[in-house]
Amino acid sequence: MSLPTSCSIRLRFRRRDLFLIVGLALLSASPWLFEDKPEQGAWVRVKTPEGEYRYRLSRDKKVVIRGQAGVLGLHILKGGIRVFRTGCPRKICKNRGFIRAAGERIICIPWRTEVVVEGRLKRGDVICR
Repeated sequence: MSLPTSCSIRLRFRRRDLFLIVGLALLSASPWLFEDKPEQGAWVRVKTPEGEYRYRLSRDKKVVIRGQAGVLGLHILKGGIRVFRTGCPRKICKNRGFIRAAGERIICIPWRTEVVVEGRLKRGDVICR
């Protein structure tokens, strides 16, 4: 028994096959297409062992907080905030980048500092502590 040298099977796409493929592709992409964007925050709350501070995100400014661990620098720019200077060894808080959406936070463990963007959360969003 010998095997055929060329395959004689022919695939034919019908219109309904094409609709099925496109429909499945759209269905698999729907979480990214229809995802709710988080609402931009209006205020930022900075909690340190020395105290709690609150800043408006609409005003661009640099904030330097001096504490037991050294200097922590925060940069508020275009409705977002980031850590631009820190004395901690791994600098995870600095590498986090800008945060803008309500509920987002930056936490620096060595500094024992929490930076939280405050604002109105969209209906259905819940943050548990």
